[in-house]
Amino acid sequence: MSRIIVITSGKGGVGKTTTTSNIGIALAQLGQKLKDSYDFILIDSPAGIDEGFQVAIHAAEEALIVVTPEVTSIRDADKVIGLLEAKDINNINLVINRLKPEMVKAENMMSVNDVKDILGIPLIGVIPDSEQPSD
Repeated sequence: MSRIIVITSGKGGVGKTTTTSNIGIALAQLGQKLKDSYDFILIDSPAGIDEGFQVAIHAAEEALIVVTPEVTSIRDADKVIGLLEAKDINNINLVINRLKPEMVKAENMMSVNDVKDILGIPLIGVIPDSEQPSD
């Protein structure tokens, strides 16, 4: 049976599409099937909570919330979590993207613990911000 996972946020520009692509690549490298008889179906949700979001979550059984450690991203993600739970999608996990440790240390960015405490869902990954493109 396939695992159907929606990757969502509520806010645009937080890295949902990049995260979805990277998860797909990693699963394929681990030998998981992403086509034919599917092991995983990854749904890249559009920003916002309008019709596109509703369509994206319709078939989902699990959700991955991608946020940046900024107030607007966290606020929108909190709304999305409530909507997912209202649709009985309760396996919801968190990825924090674009974390800048030096800004957290200077108290100019929310910490990982701050984000976890506010959203109250399990954290499965933190992706540090990088000015350098990866090879």
